[in-house]
Amino acid sequence: MKNFIKNKKHLVSAIILIFIFAGAITILVPKIKSYRADNYLQKGNYFLSLGNYEEAAESFKKALKLNPQFPPIHFGLGEISFVLGDYEKAEEYFRKALILGPKPFIKSQSYFNLGGIYVQRGNYEEATEYLNKALNQDIDSPSQKNYIEGNVYPALAIQYLALGNTTTSMEYLNRGLEIELEEPMNSIMKGNIYNGFGIYYLIFGEYEKASEYFNKCIELNVPSFLSHQAYFGLGKCYFSLGDYYKAISFLDSSLELLQAPDLPLGYTYTFSEFQIYHELGKCYLNLGNYEKAKWYFDKILEIRKDIKYNAKYEYAFAGVSAYLGFGEYYLNLENYDKALENFRKGFDSLSDLKPKFFNERINIDFFSMLLHYKTAETYYKKGDVLQAKKEINQASELVQSVPSNELSFIEKIQWFKGGESLPQKISLLEKEIERK
Repeated sequence: MKNFIKNKKHLVSAIILIFIFAGAITILVPKIKSYRADNYLQKGNYFLSLGNYEEAAESFKKALKLNPQFPPIHFGLGEISFVLGDYEKAEEYFRKALILGPKPFIKSQSYFNLGGIYVQRGNYEEATEYLNKALNQDIDSPSQKNYIEGNVYPALAIQYLALGNTTTSMEYLNRGLEIELEEPMNSIMKGNIYNGFGIYYLIFGEYEKASEYFNKCIELNVPSFLSHQAYFGLGKCYFSLGDYYKAISFLDSSLELLQAPDLPLGYTYTFSEFQIYHELGKCYLNLGNYEKAKWYFDKILEIRKDIKYNAKYEYAFAGVSAYLGFGEYYLNLENYDKALENFRKGFDSLSDLKPKFFNERINIDFFSMLLHYKTAETYYKKGDVLQAKKEINQASELVQSVPSNELSFIEKIQWFKGGESLPQKISLLEKEIERK
């Protein structure tokens, strides 16, 4: 009996130990899983920093299986999707990260990237809303706060410029200059700011000032996606200043950087490419090299089928650019019927453009005026004064109907070799036709 009681005590003790041990395992398993998930997360971040997106995605997905409720994992997968240009998937991951209640820094980064997605879609108002949300998070760490502000300020500056709010745009650019980050992020942030200043002064027709800032960006040895923008900006500046050879050199550099290995895959979209082709075509037209110009306009139509993201607007805008270029090509060759045919195709493409934002309205109003002006010029050279008068009157009516804040931007666009603004050219041709 004593042995039984003794054995029973041992048995009870053993059972208690088993329960304690089992409880310990129950508590420990999630910790082990969490530890392993964190290891995979760190690996994913490491591979992402190297640009090894396949390995990064594999690591993040392993982490997700072990801890599906951990916001940084969803954020990491969102970053990969964003870089690869899969914006729908990226948005899904960033929104999931936000639903799971991340820490303020991850929350802020998620809002920032959602802003970037809406920028790519051409929805500048919603992009601005998300970028402001990125700023308005309670981040305790000064370095993390600086990191967010250093990224958001230049992005907001460009968005407000696109929305026509130039004062607020300049405020954010100046705020960005005051921030200092650790390298290499400091150079990237400053490069963004300098490009922002460059775009600002380019739009206002201050080409030397704009060139100064684009050159500052290039001097920082920034990644290709920033130097590509700076070289493109310099190309636009020198075209406007009438130095077409210099413009071609910078535009060629910009085009070359679009193929650079360090450029994020999602960034190599054809919208940038066709803009460069259009500028190069214009340069060669003004230099009298018409066949070279035509080659670039042909390239626009060739790549147009690949345009993504804000596809409808960009597809139509590419068509306007190409057909306008072809029209000018045939006009220079005095093939007036072919010129008119292409200007009509330009009008057809333009009718597909539905502007929602300030910069889009400027583009549409400018190209509407330009197509009417070029059509009038073609009819006039062809000897059809009646049709020329009809077209130039429509161009003149557009000039008068455009809001003054838009017209002030349109007047600064340097399109013509002689340096005249489009409204000036319309007025001159209108007077010449009236004299007939």
